[in-house]
Amino acid sequence: MKNEDKKMYVVRGSEDGNLGVFSNKKLAYECALDYVKDWDYKIKSYSKVCKELNQNWFCSMTNFGMEDCMITCFWLNNQYWKS
Repeated sequence: MKNEDKKMYVVRGSEDGNLGVFSNKKLAYECALDYVKDWDYKIKSYSKVCKELNQNWFCSMTNFGMEDCMITCFWLNNQYWKS
C-alpha cells in the first residue's frame, strides 16, 4: 500500500493542547519552536530533536521535561494497530 509508511508529527503545547499535525519533522519543529521561543529555557536544536524522535518517537523542545512542548511521531495506516 502506498501510504503504509507515512508518518505524522503531532505538536502539543503544555498550555494550549494540540498545536498542529504535520507531515514532516521540519514543519513540526518550526511550530514547536514558535510556541517556546519566548521562554527562558534552553531550546533544543533541530538536529537534537530529530535524533530524539528517531530514538523515542517523541521529544520535548526544552530540557525542562514534559511540561513544555512535545512533538510525537505516529505511523499512518500501520498494520500493527489494525485488528
